Amino acid sequence: LVQDLRTPITGCDLTKAGGLTVTLGTTFTSDAGTQTVVGTATTALDGSFSMVAPIGPGFTWHVTGKSLTTSVMAYGTQNTIPAILSEVYLGLRESNNMTMGDDQHGDVMIRVVRGVAPVTGIAATVTPVLVGSEIHYDSKDSATDWNQVATQTLGMVWIPDAQLGAAHIVFGAADGTGTKTPADTTVESQAIRFITQVLP
Repeated sequence: LVQDLRTPITGCDLTKAGGLTVTLGTTFTSDAGTQTVVGTATTALDGSFSMVAPIGPGFTWHVTGKSLTTSVMAYGTQNTIPAILSEVYLGLRESNNMTMGDDQHGDVMIRVVRGVAPVTGIAATVTPVLVGSEIHYDSKDSATDWNQVATQTLGMVWIPDAQLGAAHIVFGAADGTGTKTPADTTVESQAIRFITQVLP
């Protein structure tokens, strides 16, 4: 249960993350597809859970619960799944001049790393382009006041109010130099998709 989205896999609350539902499957109801569930579990107070690992790729984690903004993350070698209370997330949106999200949009939160270290000075673009919103980046001095220029010390990219469905994201140096790194993901309704993007 994340307290600061600039650090989505550390600094978690170990006493209030119980009773969340963790589902592993091929799709989810908000995708308007046929859901195939391969596992489900309920978290302990510290957020821990256990589940038999599936065979093969292509699965997606979903974490849902009362007062929680739905979390979405691809199944892989990193299975610490960030989750945040809806009230805390709405406060973050409001502090960055956003209102509550609607069911026609979703958000993407990306941790940009090289090796295991966060990368500073990275900017991103997304297609389809955002309408009425801007891409935000971590600010080194504030957990609630994100900037709109480039990643700082924690290497976080926040794409709020993205259109549902397929999204194409391109990462590169904010000054326009160097190699561009593309990534594709799927945006789900009123959910936060968490991604770790490794740069070369």
